[in-house]
Amino acid sequence: MVRWWVLLLLLWPAAASTLGANPPQEALEVQKKPSLVLYYSSYCPHSQKVLHYLKKIHKTIPMKNVKDNPQYKEELARDGGQLLVPCLVIDGKGLYDADTIIEWLSQHQNQLLESSN
Repeated sequence: MVRWWVLLLLLWPAAASTLGANPPQEALEVQKKPSLVLYYSSYCPHSQKVLHYLKKIHKTIPMKNVKDNPQYKEELARDGGQLLVPCLVIDGKGLYDADTIIEWLSQHQNQLLESSN
């Protein structure tokens, strides 16, 4: 009888984890990290506003300059839905307007990469 009780205590944590117990916090953070791409133009003042904000908060995200590569323009039209910059594509959906993008970045700073500068 005692052995059965000890076995139950030893197996309980493993059984609880396989029955849908809460995953570790690190796993939740990894799952929540969105896929991001900022389409911008180096000549666009609105794009520069977003780039300046990222520099100010010492963060970086993947960026594509549509002036440097015609393929990026095609991607922007396809993935973002419009041929306007700046556009932050978040998990395949385009977010336009510099102030709206900056607001989103501000609210999700913990999900952005630290810049090397």
